[in-house]
Amino acid sequence: MCVSNQKLVIAGAYGCGNVGDDAILAGLLKRFRPEQFDITVFTADAVQTKKQFKIKTVRQKLNVGFSLKILKEFEFIKMIRAISTADILIIGGGALIHDLRPYNLPYFFALHALARMSGAKVLYFGIGVGPLTTGLGQWLCRRMLPKANHISVRDPEGKVWLQKAGVQADVVVSADPAFALGPGDIDKGRIKQVLRMENVPASYISTTVCGWFRSSDFWRRNQLDLKQGILRMAEIYDFLIRRYRKAVLFVPTVVPYDRELAIQIRKHMKNPDGFYCLKQDYSPSELMGIVAGSEWLLGMRLHSMIFATIMQIPFLGIIYDQKVDHFMKMIQNDCTVDMDGLFNDTIFQSLNTFNKNRRILKTRLGKAYRLLHHNMMTSYSI
Repeated sequence: MCVSNQKLVIAGAYGCGNVGDDAILAGLLKRFRPEQFDITVFTADAVQTKKQFKIKTVRQKLNVGFSLKILKEFEFIKMIRAISTADILIIGGGALIHDLRPYNLPYFFALHALARMSGAKVLYFGIGVGPLTTGLGQWLCRRMLPKANHISVRDPEGKVWLQKAGVQADVVVSADPAFALGPGDIDKGRIKQVLRMENVPASYISTTVCGWFRSSDFWRRNQLDLKQGILRMAEIYDFLIRRYRKAVLFVPTVVPYDRELAIQIRKHMKNPDGFYCLKQDYSPSELMGIVAGSEWLLGMRLHSMIFATIMQIPFLGIIYDQKVDHFMKMIQNDCTVDMDGLFNDTIFQSLNTFNKNRRILKTRLGKAYRLLHHNMMTSYSI
């Protein structure tokens, strides 16, 4: 039961099959609890999001381009009604403030403008920023963001992007909203049940891979020839199984892309019996528990690394996107390999060095989690 009369609308890239975005929403709902606010979330999958998080939902469709057909997936009247009666609009988190597509900033700033006209507060909460390279994108940010009641970014580089764009506003460096989650959100009994149902061995290395390998290829991901990346990951996973005598558990975080990629990788492995992929979809807290059960993580997906940080599981990060690079720098984890290194012998040298030193990372990860959790929980008070 909500104990507050305040109505809160959350707008982000939710319900699109990305567990990272859903982890952000889970974190926001820890920060702004449904018991305290009357919450409505804009999401691509209104039914599933409502079922999973027990909140009101309105349908929007993001991350699939822009067309008349897609516009029909937006419940615009319900969106306008929700914002016009809201006390607070939260835009975030995730990588929302960028001009990679011409409609991205106008969409979120239109929500912002409607909220302001209706007298609601506007909070940009734990957002990812950048790139901002077009004159229009920079102008829109200068025009709209200073009118917000609060702006917090998830990494220092986000603040730099806004400064370069000429935004005159107080910007707080906070954390990704998923850092509102913690070890207490994991049901250990449920994790044991999941691993048993998935037939995962007791000792395993977890791994995540971006299905299009380079973030710049996101918008043409369905036209890519991924053969080179698939063959390389098959070689790397064979190396892990042979060298460390551990099973490798592939953790899909963006479906269906990641799971389809895992199937293709397995076909090219010499030791496929040591390779496992989760067959079912799981919630953010469940995937965090699965990562927590691993010896360590070879991660490409950002939120798999955030889960590992929260649970103090050592990880080697593959930098496929600027957000991963920014995150690794922020938590002072230099166990990384870039995309060039992934496709030459650097990856094997990095894996061996990491495996020797990984236990030292646990203390550093614990400190990073406590700081980022604190930042997320204290960056704004209503």
